[in-house]
Amino acid sequence: MIGAAHGLDTAEYSVPYVTSWATSVPEKIVFDVVTATAERARKAAVAILDTLDTLQVGDGEPPGLAAARDRATARERETRRPARRRGPSTRSTVVTR
Repeated sequence: MIGAAHGLDTAEYSVPYVTSWATSVPEKIVFDVVTATAERARKAAVAILDTLDTLQVGDGEPPGLAAARDRATARERETRRPARRRGPSTRSTVVTR
């Protein structure tokens, strides 16, 4: 993330690296492990970036992290939403001319 803030694209090797060890965490979903780890790393990177007086091209958030957070939030909302009724409508239809 510090590299990303300075214009370096590390996704080619860091994403596969994190995913490889995230699959070995027992009883956890890989996505959840990666997301939780990324959030901890982001907080640490922000603390470091705030102390640097170098020219930064971003806040250190790697591309796609915000989208992943949005998908996770949407997935949580979907599981909390009450089920829709699939039966016939109980509304009356009134036709006027």
